[in-house]
Amino acid sequence: MLNEKNRLVGLYKMSVFSIVIITANMKVLILFLVCFLQFSVQDSVREAMVKANTRACIAEGNLNSSLIKQSFKTGTATDPSVKCFYKCFLTKENSMSATGQLTLMPIKEKLLKAAEMVDGCNALTAADSCELAYSVTTCLRNVFQTIA
Repeated sequence: MLNEKNRLVGLYKMSVFSIVIITANMKVLILFLVCFLQFSVQDSVREAMVKANTRACIAEGNLNSSLIKQSFKTGTATDPSVKCFYKCFLTKENSMSATGQLTLMPIKEKLLKAAEMVDGCNALTAADSCELAYSVTTCLRNVFQTIA
């Protein structure tokens, strides 16, 4: 009975640890997408625009949406039509001209500002580690909101 309890406690701890790792990986992905897609308006409006542009580019390229999902998931694209989807999307997002001229400076400016803010978060101090953890989390939340 005690071994079963220890096993269950171990599984629970592994599950919590796995969720923390998955959540951290998802946050990195979300941060990348936020930066890449230049979220600058309210989330719901922005999300609708992203979905509309994605659907439009899938339709224009006569693509199967599963190809695009797979490309997002793996970070790779070997099919030229999938690569053209990205061109279509960036063009609709005003991050690339129709001739292929990139306009990524707004993203760079946001990232530079975010880096400065993270430096500020790193310099925080507090009387105890719980207070410090809360302060840093609040600071980082503000960084993410600035990027968005």
